[in-house]
Amino acid sequence: MPKIMIGVMGPGEKARPQDVALAYQLGAAIAQSGWILLTGGRNVGVMEAANQGAKSAKGFTIGILPWDTLFPLERNFERLCLIV
Repeated sequence: MPKIMIGVMGPGEKARPQDVALAYQLGAAIAQSGWILLTGGRNVGVMEAANQGAKSAKGFTIGILPWDTLFPLERNFERLCLIV
């Protein structure tokens, strides 16, 4: 049976604390629903918080990064896709 995949995108360094808190809750809710979380692969802001929330609920996460991205990779993914 196909799985539902939900994408969460948002600000990184400019994320407000309330955005980060809501993203964490959203990531956890997505995982608790048995859905897959898809984000950009950055380890900062909304996308990091959503990934951490999903992982706290034992969820499956996928991160997508451009090939030329040079920042440290987020470690909360089962799969990390690099776009060339």
